[in-house]
Parts: sequence; C-alpha cells; structure tokens
Amino acid sequence: WFFMAVLLVGTALRIARLGDAVSYNEAAAWADHAHRSLGTLLSDPPLPHHHILHDLLVRVFMAVFGVHLWTLRMPALLAGMLLLPVFYAFIRVTFNRHIALLGLCLLAVSGPFVEYSAMARGYAVTWPLIMCALIAGRHFVKTGNRISMVLIALCGALAMWAVPTVLHAVAMVYLWTFFMIAQRYKSTVRRRSLQLL
Repeated sequence: WFFMAVLLVGTALRIARLGDAVSYNEAAAWADHAHRSLGTLLSDPPLPHHHILHDLLVRVFMAVFGVHLWTLRMPALLAGMLLLPVFYAFIRVTFNRHIALLGLCLLAVSGPFVEYSAMARGYAVTWPLIMCALIAGRHFVKTGNRISMVLIALCGALAMWAVPTVLHAVAMVYLWTFFMIAQRYKSTVRRRSLQLL
C-alpha cells in the first residue's frame, strides 16, 4: 500500500505540472521537428533540441489526439511515470525492498525529475530505458542469458536515439555490468565479458 501511495503522489506531482508555460526548447522542438514530415523528422541530425525518438512519439500522440499542450507533453509524462516502478524494481532486485521504497520516495518528489517528466523533451524518455538496461544487465550477470544482452543493447540504442548525450549513461550500464561480472565470477569472467562485449 505504501508503494502504491508513493506512486500516486509521484504521478499527481507530474500531472500537476502539465499546465506549466511552454519553454523555449519545447517550442523549438515542435516548430523545428515534431510537426514536420516523418522522413524529415527521422533524417534530421540530432541537435540540442531535436530528440528524435521523443519527437516521433510527440508526432504520434498529436496525430491520434490532436494538437494540445497535453499531447505535446504526454510522451515525457508517461516515461516519467514509468520510471517510478522501473526504478523501484531495479533497486529492489539489487538491494532490498526497504532501500527501494526509500529511493522511490526520493525520486517521486525530486524536483528535476518531476519537472522534466512534464516537459516535452527527450530526457524523461531516456530514464526508464537506462533503468531497464540496468535490470537487463543484472539479469545477465546472474544468468548469462543472451536475451538480456540484447535488451541492454536495445534499451541503450533507444535511449541514445532519444537523446544522443545519454551515451555516458549507456557506457555506465556496460561498465557496471562488467564490474559486476568481474566481482562475482572470477573463474568465468573472461567468457562472460566476451559475451557482454
């Protein structure tokens, strides 16, 4: 029940910010990319305000629901809401439920995470993808499952498609996974590291 209450508080805080004034970057992303043709949207190089995956999702939402402020911000909002249970799941499998609940409480009310979850930018889209990559990395460390390796790569690629500068976080996922392998499996570290590579 406490977990659900924290999720509801975090969701409510994010939804409450949907009506904020449109920022320059949000307006530039819409004016320069999201409303243009699909071919142009996908072929334009990623610029500081062109987050390709996010702009594509905005385009889909606006095609389905019309041009509104809430449809402009819906992909980021959904990603920000999805981050909460995914973050909890990662912390819980890595540590325990008590630490996971404490972390979830902090994340649910964190000002920057709340703000960017209600802002039409690609950053919020990258967060659950990076957390899913970490979960897949942990699963790979425990089981050596090849599907986990594919999920790490897929989540990392989608995150970089959303915001190219998230490359640092994707590199962190691979390094974290490698160091987990090196720490836990000294006898098979070479084979597992080659699989990860």
